[in-house]
Amino acid sequence: MTRRNRPLRRSARPAIVGTLIVAALVLGVPGAAAFIQPQGRMFGATAGDEFSGGVASFLTDSPPPFSASISWGDGGQSPGSVACTNCPNQPQSYNVSGVHTYANAGTYSVVVSISGSQQNATAQSTASVSAAPTPAEPPTATFTSQPPSPVTGQTLVFNGSGSSARSGIIVRYEWTFGGGLPPTPCDGGAPAVHAVYDLPGTYQITLKVIDSNGLTGSVTRQLQVGDAGLSATPGSAACGSATAGPPPGLRGPPSVKFTDPEELHYYDRAPATLPVSGQVKAPEGIAAFCVTGPAPVDTFPAACDQSGVVLKGKFTVLVPGLKPGYNFFDAWVRDKVGAVAHADLTVSVATGTNGIDLRADTLEVTQAVQKLDLPLKSPSDYAGVGLAANAKTVARFFVDAPQTSKFPKRDVVADVEAALYGYRDGKLLAPAPLLSEEGQQDVTRGINVDYARAQPGYKPLYTFTLPPSWTHGTIDLTAVVNPPDLT
Repeated sequence: MTRRNRPLRRSARPAIVGTLIVAALVLGVPGAAAFIQPQGRMFGATAGDEFSGGVASFLTDSPPPFSASISWGDGGQSPGSVACTNCPNQPQSYNVSGVHTYANAGTYSVVVSISGSQQNATAQSTASVSAAPTPAEPPTATFTSQPPSPVTGQTLVFNGSGSSARSGIIVRYEWTFGGGLPPTPCDGGAPAVHAVYDLPGTYQITLKVIDSNGLTGSVTRQLQVGDAGLSATPGSAACGSATAGPPPGLRGPPSVKFTDPEELHYYDRAPATLPVSGQVKAPEGIAAFCVTGPAPVDTFPAACDQSGVVLKGKFTVLVPGLKPGYNFFDAWVRDKVGAVAHADLTVSVATGTNGIDLRADTLEVTQAVQKLDLPLKSPSDYAGVGLAANAKTVARFFVDAPQTSKFPKRDVVADVEAALYGYRDGKLLAPAPLLSEEGQQDVTRGINVDYARAQPGYKPLYTFTLPPSWTHGTIDLTAVVNPPDLT
């Protein structure tokens, strides 16, 4: 029996495999079916903060354009932005991004709808929204001050150690005091500062604290600083603690004194107003201050309200109403614990019975070098002296005040003015009177010419440069003390 050879049967598997390979190779070839392959993703966001970023992607061989719409899963919807990440390669890869703010934490299903010119697709994404972090709270600033009821010239201590930081630590204390004191920044290890005010007033004290997160807190308080009067301590501020000044009641008694005019001051003529100056000190603070006069006052005045004239413990008050005879002035101060101090001053103005004899003495006229000292030990007679016409001519004379009244010696006649009058042929020359170059001077009483002649350089001396209209012909000169023309 003859065996026939059968033809070899071919398997179908290679043909199928070949078909798949061909399909893979012809992807994107014109005439093939277009596709969009979406890919969802998981992304994170924070509640209350705006999210901006990618929410899905897709592969495609379809030509653009593409658009997207995003349903955020919390009821919100917005268009998405589509951007190619690998163009012009095939297949093309696109990213879809969007912007949205979730109000609450949670997990949300996000649907991204993609639309193309030939196909549409949908990607399923997931948003994991975390709760917003609790914001860091700013620090709290607070401070104390010592002593209570402070006054000028006293050391004050401010302590900010009671301030606190809720997160982190306090790294800086910044103080401002007002009153011309400099701002004072201190590091976190120095919560206290000390300061001295040299002027009374109401000041705004501010402490600003800064923590290690850069957050700040501040507090402002008013501080009333009383006037302690005269003090040698200037205003200042510096970091670090110090010994605070004593509290009220332990600072010492007040004091007051006159400095100008001096006691038993004497005036040949009553001034319209008399400047009265002095110094006052009240470590407990000045509660009331005033100057009374010219009538004497024996008790603290009911109306005593001149504290405003005191500046750094010094005062000047213009007093009117001086009259011939004795004028009595009193300076009064009451401090804030009720202690009182006072000073008195007597000013005398000449009268018809107690007046003094002011005299112009030893007139010297020169066109050359003047003699160094007046009065002259050997006075010369200037009558008929010949001088060059129209040349600079200077006249000088000395004023003395002999002791002719019951007042003690070495009293002072205050504000004495001297003048010179010129006459030609009996007619008064202008200007009249000619005032001295020195102006008003004080003359010591009880010093006569004989004493002055024995004291080289003794003053007061009054000098006059004659005007050109006086420097020709024969003129008569008359020296006058406190001329009535000036009263």
